[in-house]
Amino acid sequence: MNRIKQYAALTFKIVVAVGLIYWIDKKGFLNLQVYRNLPTHAAVFSVGLIFLSIFLNNVRWTLLLRARKFSASNRQTLPLTLIGLIFNFAMPGGVGGDVVKGYYLLQNQQDRKLDAAMSILADRFIGLFTMALMALVAMAFHWKFIEQHKELMAFLWLLVGLFIASFVFLKFAFSETLMEKLKNKIHQIPKPVSRIYDAFHSYRNMKGALLAAVGISVVSQTIAIIFFMYLNAQIGDGLVTADQLLWIVPIGLIATSLPISPGGVGVGQAVFLILFTWAQGKDSPLGPTLITGYQISLLLVGLTGIYFYLRMRKQGLPNVKR
Repeated sequence: MNRIKQYAALTFKIVVAVGLIYWIDKKGFLNLQVYRNLPTHAAVFSVGLIFLSIFLNNVRWTLLLRARKFSASNRQTLPLTLIGLIFNFAMPGGVGGDVVKGYYLLQNQQDRKLDAAMSILADRFIGLFTMALMALVAMAFHWKFIEQHKELMAFLWLLVGLFIASFVFLKFAFSETLMEKLKNKIHQIPKPVSRIYDAFHSYRNMKGALLAAVGISVVSQTIAIIFFMYLNAQIGDGLVTADQLLWIVPIGLIATSLPISPGGVGVGQAVFLILFTWAQGKDSPLGPTLITGYQISLLLVGLTGIYFYLRMRKQGLPNVKR
């Protein structure tokens, strides 16, 4: 029954993605013809930017694994990241691939499954946290424009609320005394909850690694924004400036990462259509076209994950251990 529900949910989300793409295309808000005229060097450079961003994300994850005393190298973890990337397009949202990546990582971690899984959760948390931080900073610098749109103001305050909640959570998670006080009030904390807390709490003495991970994430997210700036310069009409993309791209990518459709396809096109319409002051196919170029580039990089997936099934998993 659970498997039937999973397939039904996935089918529904694929239908949503296809329906959104069909509607946007029928409305004339998707212009893929421009990519036929894109110079080869521009296409190669664009895909190269995406690969560099993905590689840095993998470096961030490897850093978190090493902080927890796993003997991990980028050569060992990059295949898992690429496998996760290709599965993003088969599972809802931009986090679906994390499930697959985690599955293969945990196969060699029978005694440290929780620590291994927590590294993936911490990596995802830092990535989203950094993306939201960059969006907040960019929106603050465009305050006059943002306050003219109540939807953007609502999103801004949502981000502020999430930041406050994140800091409260981190304060609790890294505190030596708060958990003890809670244990004194709650005589018996469920063992799974206690184990998850202990695994996350272990990062409290690794502030250097966490700060380095945030720094790597900032660079990675900046490269993703540069991708949109570069592609906009190649195919855009000049109505959306590079300055505006500083707040458009983080907001759009946050929405794309929500587990609504496989790889964020369809949802990303709809969100970027709205954001670019606000920025340009008129309906335009530029936003959906740019995010489609981004998703195609991700898919091209992710296709290399098929090779590693097939090799891994034949030769076994990379030996990432303590």
